[in-house]
Amino acid sequence: MHSDPATSSIPAGRTVLRLYVAGDAPNSRRARANLDHIREQLRGDVEIEVVDALAQPKRALADHIVVMPCLIKVSPGPSAAVFGQLAHAEEVLQALGIEEP
Repeated sequence: MHSDPATSSIPAGRTVLRLYVAGDAPNSRRARANLDHIREQLRGDVEIEVVDALAQPKRALADHIVVMPCLIKVSPGPSAAVFGQLAHAEEVLQALGIEEP
């Protein structure tokens, strides 16, 4: 992934996640729904950005995303990525290095 200058202005304590999807494909729909469930479990300040690679292909390519769905932890560092439907919340949080509530 390329360096994101917007991350330098993220307030301390905020978790920023970016989900790359492929339009309204079944796996992308499931990943969005599962991420909504995960977000409900998280405490604190969480920001989620969804990038539709079909609508913004240059953005996905610039970020070196070719497999979707893909969830990236943007902040706090270090960054981490999880691919797939995000069906197992505990495993997703562990892989991203986010403490479970």
